[in-house]
Amino acid sequence: MLTEFRGHYQCIRNVEYSEDSNYLISCSNDKTFKIWDCQSNKFVASNMFHRNWVNIAKFFNDDKLVVSCSRDSYVQVFDCCSGKCVAKFNLSSGKKKIIILIKN
Repeated sequence: MLTEFRGHYQCIRNVEYSEDSNYLISCSNDKTFKIWDCQSNKFVASNMFHRNWVNIAKFFNDDKLVVSCSRDSYVQVFDCCSGKCVAKFNLSSGKKKIIILIKN
């Protein structure tokens, strides 16, 4: 079954499923990532913390956390339960860096 989720207003850069496939996360040039419930097909949460497009976002820690990387040079950790940014890392040191998020 094909489902369309609407919420971003600019180009979507990446889409990933949660570990249990119950949630979908999309990240966009609109500076946000959005979490969607695949069972109800409804919007769950969004971040508003990045200042440039979000390149990638992934679920971690049994889908309780989202780690996102943005063109604003920040990696941010979003707590899905509280809806808050719980950690923020600035990677801008004048050197280009490549971040690869790997799940064990």
